[in-house]
Amino acid sequence: KFRSKVKLIKIYLNKISTNNNKIKINLKNHSKRAKNFKLPMPDISSGKYNIFWRALSPDGHIIKGKSKFEVK
Repeated sequence: KFRSKVKLIKIYLNKISTNNNKIKINLKNHSKRAKNFKLPMPDISSGKYNIFWRALSPDGHIIKGKSKFEVK
């Protein structure tokens, strides 16, 4: 959840046990600014992942972040 409405630019997953295996998330239907997003996830195998994102803030600068999660 974002504090203000942003536009998503890029999101991808990377399985931690593999190098540079980017799994892109399709943003085709998410071109509008919002505080919350629900995105369809690709089928992924069990393991630990990083999710990387970039968004355009309301004032026009790029913000980015990274989180970790695990699929069991």
